[in-house]
This record gives sequence, C-alpha cells and structure tokens, in this order.
Amino acid sequence: MFCIGGRNYSLFRFLGITQIRKGESNGSLSGYNSFVVSGIHRIIRHPWYLGGIVIVWAEDLSPSAVLINLVISSYFVIGTFLEEGKMVREFGDRYREYQRNVSMFFPYKWLKARITGKVRFHCE
Repeated sequence: MFCIGGRNYSLFRFLGITQIRKGESNGSLSGYNSFVVSGIHRIIRHPWYLGGIVIVWAEDLSPSAVLINLVISSYFVIGTFLEEGKMVREFGDRYREYQRNVSMFFPYKWLKARITGKVRFHCE
C-alpha cells in the first residue's frame, strides 16, 4: 500500500518536511502540486492510511494491544478526515467528485462499479 500509494504523494510533503523548508503552513500532499488520480488512487483515496491500519492490526492481540490499536487507528481516521478537508479546500469540486466516486479506505465503490460494469471516475 505504501509503495503503490506513494507514486502520487511526496513523502517529504506528507511528513511536513517540505513545508518546514519552504516556510509553508498548508501545502499540497501531492508531489505534482496538482490533482492526479492514477493507480491505486482510482480504487481507494487513502492507501497510506489503510496500510497503516492494516500494519497496526496485523499482530497478536492482547487486551492492551487492542486498546493501543484502537487509539492508533482513530488517529489514522482523524488524520484522513483532516486531509480530506485540506484536499477539498485545495481542489474544490474536482475533489468532491472524486470523493463521491472513490471509497476512502475499502474499495466498495470500485467493486460495485466492476460488478455492474459502470465506470465511476475518469481522471487522466
């Protein structure tokens, strides 16, 4: 998920390093400074956050691990909603259309489109 999802993101922007270097407070996560949808981003909007959630839960689960995993998973989900707001502010209606047609974490919209034969989102 991280390698495939990283094709459209700048890791340094994701970590905030680029913003610190440039003195920006609110920059794009995209390494292209434009809204690009390709690869896995046609299936789910947030492969990095999903990958993080999968890694957190892919271990033996003691009661304390479950509690910690719930906190970490909540952090990922909250971060996802904050990022969504940032993307809507940056790309407006184009991103809202993307939200309507591409699932956040689990590819149910993509699966539904594949089953029904309807293409949900075109973006070159």
